[in-house]
Amino acid sequence: MNENTKDLGIKEVRFYAVTGAKTKDNGIIIGTSSLTSYGKNTVLQNDIVTYPDGTTAFVMPDPTTRMTTVVNGKTLSAAASGTFISNGDVITDAGQTSIALVTFENNTCMCSVMDEEEYDELKARGVIR
Repeated sequence: MNENTKDLGIKEVRFYAVTGAKTKDNGIIIGTSSLTSYGKNTVLQNDIVTYPDGTTAFVMPDPTTRMTTVVNGKTLSAAASGTFISNGDVITDAGQTSIALVTFENNTCMCSVMDEEEYDELKARGVIR
């Protein structure tokens, strides 16, 4: 993370969801976006969630992730840990631990690329969502 942000105090870290992301109720999501992270497609609103029992749901819009892309003329938000699913479920495992939305105590945000050491430190502090 940026050295200039170390003194701001991190309030929350939400990782952007990619293909293979999981939900609280064991749903698996396949990202359809052309945006990729380490070779995996980013999950967008309306992407399908498949459950072990064969049922499906879809990813809800989430403007709090502060990342959007335009697909076929429609602006769609990217999903992250904490994004809701149409059946009331929620993304709990983004499928990657490098690219995240970091919210600071002063409520400013930035997109950040983290290394394993930073991830472990922030997880221990309990700010990863």
